[in-house]
Amino acid sequence: MRQLRCQIRRALDSESPLRGEVPSPLNPPSGCAFHPRCPLAVERCRIEVPTLMPQDGGRMTACHVRAPVVAAHRVV
Repeated sequence: MRQLRCQIRRALDSESPLRGEVPSPLNPPSGCAFHPRCPLAVERCRIEVPTLMPQDGGRMTACHVRAPVVAAHRVV
């Protein structure tokens, strides 16, 4: 779990654009639309569309990996 948090933190701190091909809107991938290009994607991302969740600062996030980390950060 600690390794995953470190990987997430590095990805969140970097501002590099996503690499790879933008998916076709006519034939979108299953699950999260970003999973083919996301460095944090897990199996759940390939299957299930993430729910849009509120975040600090009025932002919204739809991510299976990031949302639990954001929620845990608020509790601590």
